[in-house]
Amino acid sequence: MGGQHTRFLCLARNDEHPRQAGSTESNGEEKFAVSAVKITSLKVPSTYLLDKSSKNPDPLILDCEYEVDESEKGFVLKWFLDGQPVYQWIPSKNPFPFQSFKNRVDTSYVVSQERLHKHRAMAIIKPLANFTGEYACMVQTFASIDRKSAKLKIIVQESKFDLNYYLNGDGYITVDCHARDISPLPELYIR
Repeated sequence: MGGQHTRFLCLARNDEHPRQAGSTESNGEEKFAVSAVKITSLKVPSTYLLDKSSKNPDPLILDCEYEVDESEKGFVLKWFLDGQPVYQWIPSKNPFPFQSFKNRVDTSYVVSQERLHKHRAMAIIKPLANFTGEYACMVQTFASIDRKSAKLKIIVQESKFDLNYYLNGDGYITVDCHARDISPLPELYIR
């Protein structure tokens, strides 16, 4: 067995519809080539700094690159946030952002001119702090499905930060820390 490669051929018989399955061999069995949609790259940044001072910040682009055969039927791409659908695209239709992302996705954003890749990326305009979570891209056809996910943390810088300390009369130090409009909530360590 060492160093040998074995090739397998999947054979099937379709007595009801003999011409639908593939090329017919002389013995009546048919050969099939299996193609499957496959995600090759998922581009979700691990962090995104939300700039509240900018009226028109750069959109947050999430991209899902995949391989799919043009002959595949029933193609659909979906994006999820923490298991909930937020975006769907079927090539014959316009991209559709679900309720939580309505008015937050640029549905005219085009990442490729290829028919089955045109709206694969989701361009989030003016993201919110609660858009932090696990994003999953799912691509499927009638014959196959693939899914990949990655975590994204939206970071909101504080609008105000004060750190003061006071020496009490009993020898203790009181540290007073105030931060406003910050996400995620900070952890303070004193050493």
